[in-house]
Amino acid sequence: MLTITEVLTILGGVTFGMTLMNTLFLNKFFNLYIEHLNNEDREDEEEEVNEIEVDEIEVEDDKENVEDVEDEENDADDENNLKED
Repeated sequence: MLTITEVLTILGGVTFGMTLMNTLFLNKFFNLYIEHLNNEDREDEEEEVNEIEVDEIEVEDDKENVEDVEDEENDADDENNLKED
């Protein structure tokens, strides 16, 4: 039969072992979770950069369209001036 000291020692060892294993597990779990959150932040930043690039391209396209319209208006004015002369 085990004495009370031996039983308490075994329970203490089991408790310590379980605590240690839980700590290691939780540490690994939280590290993975933090890494996952960091990856999401990077993806969000990449999406924002892509959106900004798309907006810049659209602005450049609009500028080109305005220039094309202005060129067409100038050509039409030139043609009208030639016809009047």
